[in-house]
Amino acid sequence: MSDILDKLKASGKATKPIELRGQKLAIRILTEQDYQLAGMGAHEKFKEEGIGLTNADLHEAEVANQLLCRALVEPSTNKPVFPDVATFAEIVTREEKSILLENYLEYERDVSPRRMTEAEFDELLVEVKKSPVQYT
Repeated sequence: MSDILDKLKASGKATKPIELRGQKLAIRILTEQDYQLAGMGAHEKFKEEGIGLTNADLHEAEVANQLLCRALVEPSTNKPVFPDVATFAEIVTREEKSILLENYLEYERDVSPRRMTEAEFDELLVEVKKSPVQYT
């Protein structure tokens, strides 16, 4: 495996400490694969329950359960806290879920690259043109 790929994988293991009912947990940043699996997991749950159609709120709630179940890890091992989504939903209250989701989104915003506005990009481009640096 390439050195760059190894570094990318290692950087994805960073976590943010949080607490749930006095228990120390951590939140990890989810990957694109996590989001896809959460969506498929929600679809599969409704299929298993014999529910063909659902409303958007119910679907979003299940996807959020799936995502949080994947994001919550033990601080010392980075292993999932909950063995499955059903256990997560059985233990975590709606209010706790809301707080956990808020913490996750805040952490994701903090570690994700900030997107430049078009004006910021134009300003940077002008500055670079003023003082170009040449690498040899």
